[in-house]
Amino acid sequence: MNQRQRKLLLYLLSQKHYQPIQELCGEFGFSEKTIRNDIKAINAYLHMNEVTSRIQTKRGSGVRMHLMEREEEYVRYLLESRVLEIKPDLDRFYHGMILLLFRQEPYTMDTLADELYTNRLQLKEDLLCWESMLRMFHLKITKGTHLHIDGDERQLRLFVLYYFYQRADKAMIMSIEPVFLQEHQSLFRDILRLYEDAYRYRFTVNALHHFSIYLGVMMKRIQMGYSLQEQTPYMGNRRVHTMLQDYFHVDVNGEEMRFLEQLIESGARQWNRSMLHEFVVNEETRQLSARFFALLKQEYHGEPDEELPILFSILLQTAMIRKHHAMRVLHYNDTQVKFDSMAEFLSVMRLFHKDEKLRGLQLYESEYTRLSMLLLPYFHQLDMQVRFRAGMIVNCSLELAYYGRMRISEALPNIDIVRILTEDEIDAAAAEVDFFITFDYLHKQVPIVEISSMIQDSDIQKLQLYLKQLRQQRSALQPISCSMCAHHAADEDALVSYLFQCYQENCKTGTYEEFTAMFPMHRLLLRDCMLVVLYDERFSESFISMIALKKQLYIEGKGIRQVCLAGFVHTSYERLQEQLMQLKECLRKQLAHLLEITRI
Repeated sequence: MNQRQRKLLLYLLSQKHYQPIQELCGEFGFSEKTIRNDIKAINAYLHMNEVTSRIQTKRGSGVRMHLMEREEEYVRYLLESRVLEIKPDLDRFYHGMILLLFRQEPYTMDTLADELYTNRLQLKEDLLCWESMLRMFHLKITKGTHLHIDGDERQLRLFVLYYFYQRADKAMIMSIEPVFLQEHQSLFRDILRLYEDAYRYRFTVNALHHFSIYLGVMMKRIQMGYSLQEQTPYMGNRRVHTMLQDYFHVDVNGEEMRFLEQLIESGARQWNRSMLHEFVVNEETRQLSARFFALLKQEYHGEPDEELPILFSILLQTAMIRKHHAMRVLHYNDTQVKFDSMAEFLSVMRLFHKDEKLRGLQLYESEYTRLSMLLLPYFHQLDMQVRFRAGMIVNCSLELAYYGRMRISEALPNIDIVRILTEDEIDAAAAEVDFFITFDYLHKQVPIVEISSMIQDSDIQKLQLYLKQLRQQRSALQPISCSMCAHHAADEDALVSYLFQCYQENCKTGTYEEFTAMFPMHRLLLRDCMLVVLYDERFSESFISMIALKKQLYIEGKGIRQVCLAGFVHTSYERLQEQLMQLKECLRKQLAHLLEITRI
């Protein structure tokens, strides 16, 4: 299966009804013949992998994915775990990095290209991509007599843990992990149990899995002669130290053990209720958390759940520990959360930027995403406070009207049914309400939603859709200016300098140091587009700038051709949401592929 066919299959998996062939041609830009040939190839691939589900074709209706019971998740897993077969660039990344980092023999451009079954020109492009990922960990590829990855040994290992999973986690588990785990899994499990017993708490399954991979990476590098430089004698867990040395028959120095324990200390703990009482929050974290929640209540006036500050303190303290140990931890849903919950993320980030002590933390980007996710229920309550006034028209029995008001108020608390009125009173009440609700069709030129007398789930969904349209109409009343231009940037630094100039046009008092500190936290990489969204009361006005790059730049492993810089003036939470709707609509118009963001 190729990448085009994978894309078609993922699309059909997300659709529940027949899709006309012509619509698929328009959606993907393929010919009808290509679509039909791809369907045959996909069905053959599914059959080869013992999947009974098939793409069905029906004359006059189109095609759809006919899924057998409990097979959808397996099909999706199959596509993710076999992605290296479909994406040769990913395959070259994994195997190229393994050759450069975990093989003793040196490689030149030519010998590495031969090993990866590619040519020198393609490898040169690949190296640009790889270097954009290495840069985050202050590593670089040197090209002397042979290729070599230079930089701090600790950061090199963390790079493997981060990007080997970030690029394609299912493929990593299926195809790459055996390189590190081999037959050592039982030993690694025993070691991690000893640490859990010593610390008296349990780690998450993901954390334990990553610790095991790190142990594999650590021992391979030690066996190759790349040990960390020992500074002071080791006084920690002697039992683990002895187990590693006896099993692998190599010297594991004290610095190796200290770094391993720093990594484990930085890991995510398994959640249970006892954490609320047993986790020891230090005084610095307690004060920082108090500062944040004081700002939150001052800004939004909502009272948080009593457990929320405790949970926030736990996440904040572990984030600070990771920053102290320079442990950048992958968050699989970082881009998805930031895009879907952008209003909440920007609101949280603004509070961190606003306070000098909170701003000085400079946590890793993914830590702010974790903290924002924790605060989503708080902001959801604010969202419920964005209310719409409705009038309910009594063109039915009176008891049905009152039943309808109760049913709608329970299902949609942000609708206030402020009046129950007759058809004759509609014109007089039009200025008092945002829209009307009726149980029968009315010949009136007013905003109106017709629902059934039974008020079924479909009626509630109809009202939800109408509220969404009302919000969009509100935001459309004050359109945000959107400029478009093309720019040539030689590298990422040059691009950041240009974006700062655009930022400064709308925020005269902002400094370059301030902008570059905010930049990584507010950046989202969406396929070939980099989105940077800022939220600051110092902006003279809200703006959206679309920038087409004349030369593709690799940033964190993605080839970027377009940049969107957006800035929003500080306003109410409701107004921010409305402005973000405009931004996302602008992106959808300018970037057709953005419709697939939810499937990245």
